[in-house]
Amino acid sequence: MKFLIIGGDAAGMSAASRAKRRSPDLEVIVLEQTMDVSYSACGMPYNLADPDRPMDDLVVRPAHVFREKQNIDLRTGHRAEQIDRNSKKVKGTKSDGTKFELPYDKLLIATGASPIKPPIEGIHSPGVMCLKLLEDGRRIKSFVKENGVSRAVIIGMGYIALEMSEALRARDIEVSMVKPRPVLLPWMHPELSAVVKEELERHGVSLYPGHSIQKIESSDRALRVICDDLALEGQMVLVAVGVKPNSELAEEADLSLGPSRAIAVDRQLRTSDPDIYAAGDCADAFHVVTGERTWVPLA
Repeated sequence: MKFLIIGGDAAGMSAASRAKRRSPDLEVIVLEQTMDVSYSACGMPYNLADPDRPMDDLVVRPAHVFREKQNIDLRTGHRAEQIDRNSKKVKGTKSDGTKFELPYDKLLIATGASPIKPPIEGIHSPGVMCLKLLEDGRRIKSFVKENGVSRAVIIGMGYIALEMSEALRARDIEVSMVKPRPVLLPWMHPELSAVVKEELERHGVSLYPGHSIQKIESSDRALRVICDDLALEGQMVLVAVGVKPNSELAEEADLSLGPSRAIAVDRQLRTSDPDIYAAGDCADAFHVVTGERTWVPLA
């Protein structure tokens, strides 16, 4: 039987490893569009705080180990672009531009989530970055070093934004945080949120909640985040306003979607197609208290 997996990060490689342990004769193929697999994404902000630590320290298990030691057919640089449920094939493009087509008996979609990029002018300017993939971490670390970044603006005040504010301040980089909503952490009890606010300000982070971002201007090694009544300047802008599930492949294959357009799965991670499964940040889950469907991305 051929078990095909789309996505080579935590969910995908965990599933591949478990499948080979349980059924050594099973043919397991993993398609990963980047060149990185099995790394500690949660450690990236802490790695960025240390200018001398290589980003690749976060790689838990290199690709060649999966291939050589576990006999997993791991194909990096392979971007899946279509699931043909009728013929049970996945089609896509390799990093060299050539096309590929692979059949499957069982398929796992483990495509994760992607950073949300607000539709504002200048969001794609050089120096405006997101942190999600290991390559993002490498890019940010190189940019800070090569450009001598001393001031940064973070759009957003969630988990990644908070961790990155800590990492940048550890490198003595001035940090301003801005977001449209008026409350720092609206999901947290006000007393606890006040403690977080006090800690941020004690470490020199400037907070600007309640300011709608209009655009990002760039000029001569500087970026300006323009709000309706405020302008913040830095050499780097980090966009950290949340993530969205990478469910486009599933949607185009006419699989059912759940909350936040995540792929709907049952308690055995089966999608609306009994031969296709989904796991990780691309899939929904069942709330342990209410039992209702929910989407809780972890990365």
